[in-house]
Amino acid sequence: ITKWGSTIARLNMSLQAGNGQAQYRLHTEAVGLIAAITDEELTETSQLKQNENKSWQLENFSQQRAEDKQRYQKFSLTTDGDKLRVQGEHDGKPFRLTASAPVWDRSSVQIALTCDLLGGNKPLPAYDYTIIDGGNINQYHLEFRGQEIIRIADKEFDTLKFERISGDRSTLFWVAPSLQYM
Repeated sequence: ITKWGSTIARLNMSLQAGNGQAQYRLHTEAVGLIAAITDEELTETSQLKQNENKSWQLENFSQQRAEDKQRYQKFSLTTDGDKLRVQGEHDGKPFRLTASAPVWDRSSVQIALTCDLLGGNKPLPAYDYTIIDGGNINQYHLEFRGQEIIRIADKEFDTLKFERISGDRSTLFWVAPSLQYM
């Protein structure tokens, strides 16, 4: 992660899958000069299961900051007929929600996008996902912005670029068809 022309953080992502289960993990830590100011570290773990129809569904999510044990969230989902019951905690406050499947967390939405792209012949103009975050149900709207060649570790990748706009913030996603849309 770069800002002001310098590397300020390192993001490690891993995806492990097998036997109808998957774990998606993101670990972010401050590096370089910024690490002298903050030792911020964040770990997010999404547990997913594969349904009978081969689609994936979030089962559990946890997010923890290494230094601030008061700032966290965790929740689990259970199926109740055609609804999902969500039970969890956000910064020490319990919450309960009811939602329609599928439901994602803000990290595993990347897996949902990958699955949708693998299932289609070409990208749609936009994708909408239901997200649980901070004890609330939110909608993530990702718009396709075109193709772009990006360079990572001296390798070039043909990618599809997506953007999520939320208020005055924008998040960009680049996915590589040659890497199964990761």
